[in-house]
Amino acid sequence: MGKERINASMTALDMVVTMSEGNPGAINVVMTMLSNPDLAPFLLLCDTLGIRGSRLYMLHNDCCGRNNEKFKRTLTMIKRGVFTEEEINDCLNLPYALPFIDDSIVIDGVPPYGEAFDESHPKWREFCEKNRAAFLAKLSRTMSDFSPKM
Repeated sequence: MGKERINASMTALDMVVTMSEGNPGAINVVMTMLSNPDLAPFLLLCDTLGIRGSRLYMLHNDCCGRNNEKFKRTLTMIKRGVFTEEEINDCLNLPYALPFIDDSIVIDGVPPYGEAFDESHPKWREFCEKNRAAFLAKLSRTMSDFSPKM
């Protein structure tokens, strides 16, 4: 039998238990998501992608530096298909996950974290393309570091 999926009949406590898988860091992330109207809708996305427990904690902590606004932007990119499920899994299966957004990439006109920014913004596509390319380069280098050497 597979893992129980979150659903509308669950209480908030049920969702916390289900999504955290007992990981203390993930408990904090789920509580943050449930208490933040901008993040709560992404809980189902994480569940659908199997991002629970330590992987959910890594996404918030390692990938986003515990910055809820960066977390929201990262989840928006994931929801919009900027990264494949395989790329997300490869990243979250590393001992220390890589950021999907490279904060050193500066694009004029991209609003700072905390301001509205999604696919309706004129700089969205450029932002996604540059961050995807940077992420994939880092992921490729990191994955080759963990590959068995012959």
